[in-house]
Amino acid sequence: MGPMIQPGGPKAKIIDAHHIKPLSGLMRRLLKGHVFQNDAEMLEWLIQQKEIADINLDNGITLCRACHKETHKCWGSRVNP
Repeated sequence: MGPMIQPGGPKAKIIDAHHIKPLSGLMRRLLKGHVFQNDAEMLEWLIQQKEIADINLDNGITLCRACHKETHKCWGSRVNP
């Protein structure tokens, strides 16, 4: 199982899941050169890829809500948990 990190400490009230490697980048890399008939076919193929399924949670950590928001702010992500 991947690391469980809670920088907010034990007093953190809301804990968020965070992808270490952004899914958008993983998807772009995996999809490069593939052609699909439709979005459903593409999504079905994607969820079968081990990096996307991530059954061992190697690409995930937990962060308190404040730290998660700060992480996305620093990386310039438009995702606002």
